[in-house]
Amino acid sequence: MQERRRVSLVGPAILIGFGLLLLANNFGLLPGNVWAVALRFWPVILILLGLEILIGRRSTLASAIIAIIGLLLIVGLVVAAIYWNWGGVAQSGISEHLVQEMEGAESAVVSLDFAVGDLRVRGLKDSPDLMDARFNGLPVEHQYEVTAGRGHLQLKSSGGDIAWWPNAAVENTWDIALSSRIPLILDVETGVGQAVLDFSDLQVTDFSLNAGVGGVRVILPAKGRVMATVEAGMGGVVLEIPPGMAARIDAEVGLGGLKVDESRFPRTGKYYESPDYATADNRVDLRIDGGIGAITVR
Repeated sequence: MQERRRVSLVGPAILIGFGLLLLANNFGLLPGNVWAVALRFWPVILILLGLEILIGRRSTLASAIIAIIGLLLIVGLVVAAIYWNWGGVAQSGISEHLVQEMEGAESAVVSLDFAVGDLRVRGLKDSPDLMDARFNGLPVEHQYEVTAGRGHLQLKSSGGDIAWWPNAAVENTWDIALSSRIPLILDVETGVGQAVLDFSDLQVTDFSLNAGVGGVRVILPAKGRVMATVEAGMGGVVLEIPPGMAARIDAEVGLGGLKVDESRFPRTGKYYESPDYATADNRVDLRIDGGIGAITVR
């Protein structure tokens, strides 16, 4: 007679723990550096998985005990570390205001590699410049060049190692305004933290997002034709498509699941698609690769 396979409870407990942290963070119960601190405890996951392999597979009760202990460790250690200042992001103390001129660019490719903290991207109005940005916290690497009328702007977090000494936690923020006067190709990579990407006033033609740990809210352009690719991470991703924009959504669901407003984008075979997608002048083609966090399209 074939032995019945025992169900592992450790994996679901780990997901529940991170889900509780994400929920508390979304309701403002935890500070912005929660994911920077949580990332410091990733070896706990390896310990729990090792205990599951060594002990938990022999008994469902043992697996349940390990799962409960793991859930308490993940949530308890992170919350304790935040409020007792056990760790956080190393303070570097920079505060910088950076204005990037067009320098003859008629379009631009903008790459943002953001490590940790709070990121905001929005439209820049009534300005001839490509970017007006303010950075507080960690140093930022900045590169810009114009080739054949196209600007290439790169911003990358420098440093950002998570420290392990008392009173090291700080807020790291980027507030970036980009020109709404020229077409943009945007490539955004987020690490640990929160991001709000408001492209409603921008002429974005192509957009790619590689989301990390934390929450990301994206407001897509209000007009034009947009190609968008989103790779979700461990946090929640909310994608808002403005009224008047049609959409075709091709999604592969991850562990966190997918929620689409089907009153606007009904399911049609493989895709979620606006009824007027084929004839719409303003539309977005959206490709989603699901991660552990929940993804919402509305």
